[in-house]
Amino acid sequence: HGHGPGPGHRPGYRPPMPPRMPIGYRHPHPVFRGWARPLPPPTFHPVYGYGPSFNSILGITLGTALDLSLNTLLNSGYTIVNYSDDVVYLNGVNQMNLYWPSAALYYNGGRLYGSRFTYPQSYYDMTRYNLLYNNFCRQYGAPIEQVNNGGAITTTWYGYGNRFVTLEFNAINGNYYTTLSYGN
Repeated sequence: HGHGPGPGHRPGYRPPMPPRMPIGYRHPHPVFRGWARPLPPPTFHPVYGYGPSFNSILGITLGTALDLSLNTLLNSGYTIVNYSDDVVYLNGVNQMNLYWPSAALYYNGGRLYGSRFTYPQSYYDMTRYNLLYNNFCRQYGAPIEQVNNGGAITTTWYGYGNRFVTLEFNAINGNYYTTLSYGN
């Protein structure tokens, strides 16, 4: 009684599809309000083999269609909170060997092109930011841009094929957020 595999282990079992977001839905997390690919400075010229060169996000190849992405995420055990035509919100993902309570995958024309991973804290602590910054400097060299604007630190590495990685530490409404964004 009750000792067999759970419902997620039955042959042919498919996890239920998460709810689709209502029209006009805005994610309550302040870091998720609006997203756009950062533009490199006019003087930047990508060099093949330098800078970010990833081809997938959470195991989904850049350019993958939304419906295939949803199925892949569900079958890989990710928790999809909700989604629309241009964004999929997830909870509790691992990225860069770190846990992120909130994540979003962004779609343009129905194809994956970007992501954002967010770690909120109620106190000032740049440990996560510094760990990732050092890791990216080892991988990609010095960042192409670093902006400190009113306490928000935004650092970006650009690469060949429009690839980018942006790391940000910011205070919003009395909370502190480390945010990792990347895509093409």
